[in-house]
Amino acid sequence: MSSYIAASDAANSAGNTDLPTGEVVTLRSAADVSTLVNGGAAKSNNARIVVAIALGGVFLDAYDLGALAFGIKDVAREFNLSPTGTGLIASAITFGAIIGAFIGGYLTDKIGRYRVFMADMFFFVIAAFACAFAPNEWVLGGARFVMGLGVGIDLPVAMAFFGRIFQTVRSW
Repeated sequence: MSSYIAASDAANSAGNTDLPTGEVVTLRSAADVSTLVNGGAAKSNNARIVVAIALGGVFLDAYDLGALAFGIKDVAREFNLSPTGTGLIASAITFGAIIGAFIGGYLTDKIGRYRVFMADMFFFVIAAFACAFAPNEWVLGGARFVMGLGVGIDLPVAMAFFGRIFQTVRSW
């Protein structure tokens, strides 16, 4: 048997009105833990706004991963890329996304979803401008790698948002 003291931030930020601040909850079984974890589903229209923003981020990620396929010939011609260079430019975002996914999960746990999401969007926008104005293939590849970091960081954050809103018992 374990006891858990409901913190004010956790109870209030989750929209959980069933758990008063500072109340001691006794956990006796796995069902008690499940009830405690799933008790904080969002109960307002703010949940829809959060879902729309998170889905917008995921859409941008998917769009960016697929959009280059239609313009890669023009990019290769503009920068006079070899087939190897073309492949590296196209895959730089994927390499960044792999690293970003590891970093994103860790940062989300440490400093919070909102801060990480805002930093992620900042990386994404700055990298997009760098890609648009890249003077050579090295800047383009580096900017696409940084954009990939943003893509990778965004996915754990969006999944954390969705996990918090779409729990086993929907309340909105």
